[in-house]
Amino acid sequence: FAIDEYLKRAETMIKLEGRICILDDEFWLFAYEVLRVENENALKNCNGWSELSKKGVSFIKKEFQK
Repeated sequence: FAIDEYLKRAETMIKLEGRICILDDEFWLFAYEVLRVENENALKNCNGWSELSKKGVSFIKKEFQK
């Protein structure tokens, strides 16, 4: 249940500016990490974030990842 709430919150941080999706929030790191793991498709159209996700970039130490 908790991850569903995190996912909903992270998805609200995606903003559309013109034709470009961006993570526009002071908590972008939270949004990126949740979406990278739980809904990578949400990052697919986000400017720059898709490339990071495809390359497996994470800002969380490996020992703390699931």
